[in-house]
Amino acid sequence: MEDKQTGIFLTQKLQHYFSIPVWCFSCKKYISSELKSPSPYLCSICYQKLPFAEKALCPKCGLKHSLISCRSTWATDITQFNAIFNYQEPISGWISNLKYFRNLFAGKILQQLIANWFSQHQLMLETIDVLLPVPLHSTRLHWRSFNQAVYLLKKQQQLPVSSNILKRIRKTPHQAGLSKENRNQNMENAFRVKKSLNKTSVLFFDDVCTTGTTIGELCQVLKAAGVENIHVLTLARVI
Repeated sequence: MEDKQTGIFLTQKLQHYFSIPVWCFSCKKYISSELKSPSPYLCSICYQKLPFAEKALCPKCGLKHSLISCRSTWATDITQFNAIFNYQEPISGWISNLKYFRNLFAGKILQQLIANWFSQHQLMLETIDVLLPVPLHSTRLHWRSFNQAVYLLKKQQQLPVSSNILKRIRKTPHQAGLSKENRNQNMENAFRVKKSLNKTSVLFFDDVCTTGTTIGELCQVLKAAGVENIHVLTLARVI
């Protein structure tokens, strides 16, 4: 009996020590009780330094401008645009490490930050029928072995995720490094809805919004499929 109680005690202690990291992923310092933050992977000091997006941004394109109405043609069909962060360090580096170097621990930090956003916006999300991650072409999916948009949504529990509605039907070069005109041409007819979409309100998610070309193309496809309200969420917005 004593051995059993000792075993239970040791198990509980191990679960306590290994349930959350005790070292900040960013500054590598010990996370004491005084330095805990909403993210179990970051100390409060590093968490407060994250480049959270401003709240007073254009609800169409996610940028800060003084125009009465947004003139971004790609954003015409968007009901509400949201970005969690500006595309700056350390967020930009963690996204790149996940996508191109398979740094899944950086991915877990981003997963948690996204889950926090969903928890904080439950009232808004009550009007959404389904959450759609931006799809990868099958070739790129095979090379990368995972779709980062799907992976990043795994910890949120507010909305059902459907990764079998949208399909990327044309393999396109990376958008990075292309001019605005070439980005537009690159994404033309790149997506389609591959199954019946009887949804009036959707939220689609992408990791980064740069010029909005990908988002604009997806909006056209969703509108053609009969979607009334298109909400957009990106982990990071290039400003």
